[in-house]
Amino acid sequence: MSEAGTPKRRRVDATVSEEVREALARVGAELQAEGVTNAVYLRVLDRAGYAVSRASLLRWKAATREGRSPFNADKQGGRPRALTKEQRALLVGFILERNFARADVDRRACRAFLKDKLGVELHVNSVGRYLALEDITRQVSRSRTAGQLLTDEELVSQYTAFVCELRRGPVLKNLFASIDFTFTGHRRRVVYTYAPAGGPQPKSGSKLSTFTNCIVTMVWSDGVNRTPAVLFTYNGAFRTDRPTRGKGKRKQKWADEKKYVKDMMAKYGISDMRVVYIGSDKNESKTCVSEKADLVRRFFEIHDPPTVPILTDDGRAFKEKDVDVLKSLGYQRVVYPPAVHQYLSPNDNNLHGEAKAKWRAEFTDWKDDVKVGLRLLQLLDEATVAHSKGWFDRNFMLGGGRVTEKRVATVMSGGAHKKLAYLRDCHRHYRVKFMGAKDERPRMVCDNDCDLDGAYWQD
Repeated sequence: MSEAGTPKRRRVDATVSEEVREALARVGAELQAEGVTNAVYLRVLDRAGYAVSRASLLRWKAATREGRSPFNADKQGGRPRALTKEQRALLVGFILERNFARADVDRRACRAFLKDKLGVELHVNSVGRYLALEDITRQVSRSRTAGQLLTDEELVSQYTAFVCELRRGPVLKNLFASIDFTFTGHRRRVVYTYAPAGGPQPKSGSKLSTFTNCIVTMVWSDGVNRTPAVLFTYNGAFRTDRPTRGKGKRKQKWADEKKYVKDMMAKYGISDMRVVYIGSDKNESKTCVSEKADLVRRFFEIHDPPTVPILTDDGRAFKEKDVDVLKSLGYQRVVYPPAVHQYLSPNDNNLHGEAKAKWRAEFTDWKDDVKVGLRLLQLLDEATVAHSKGWFDRNFMLGGGRVTEKRVATVMSGGAHKKLAYLRDCHRHYRVKFMGAKDERPRMVCDNDCDLDGAYWQD
């Protein structure tokens, strides 16, 4: 309320409904027939706390007399946009098609497309603003994997078909596991700081480790961490067979390193068997461990897990001279489709990403390979215990129900299904309009006979 006790004024021109506008217009018309002018009527509305402009009142009254709606749904304030919604969708589709074709695309290419195909000429800065509105950002391109050579629809179909096939068989109804590799590689990140203009470039004090270690991870569908990750390394600090007794600087150094490794293992809760030195006894010069079949065999020698189906990628590390390593060890190997492996695998898609994100945020100096390597093993353990069962349930839809492309697309998009669907529609619209494609939307649904029912965990 105002000081005079009257209601606080508020504009209602653009906020009231169509029915209220029509009512105000009809009341105004009747009062005018009784000799009440528009000015008096507007003052009364103003004192009642409903301020209406004279132009709005006259427009509403005219629309009511002519039998039209006093509400103009097409009225928009400000300057009209240069691109319509359809043109913006076609622009997004053009970019997606260029991405699919492995062709670089920039604002000038987008500007040329708008001019040549849609007849709209914009400045490159305006093109950039429209790209920002569509959440299209400038990114660094890289060589594509097999999955990036397929359309979104093809990826969803492959994912759906694979899960449906597994659900029809016994694999998902009992205990199963997934195995993969990850590395302690350290990319030198760009570090921004402040320094005087025109002076020498400031130097960063962060250091990287000399070694790149390989870690084998194996997670289980029930979330139990039966086979904790194992790190394989060429770092001699992890050697446990070096003599540390006697005199000499070298033996003292070995003794100090051995004690430090033992202390760090105790700090991070890592047992001795989970770090394996694979280098030679003398003069080892290698620093980078690559994934290979021998590491798989050593991993199973360390843990000796129960015989269950194991999901893997199609990498060469699981074969040795055309011999399936897991099969030779007595395990059933199920291979992820290469194009959608990164979406299905709880290791690659979830475990490695979550653990490494925390790991990279924690360290700025990577020189101490012992410390950072053991800390990554601990983070992998924590993520495995906390989330691995949930990752399996989500990626393979173990909670039951039908497997539809919509559910699969939601999993693949990390929950951003609406955005993914919009992008797919934009790409499809572009192909239909400019490439002569048919406007087809294939659907794949898992039959009811592949639904999971009852208890499906088995220890």
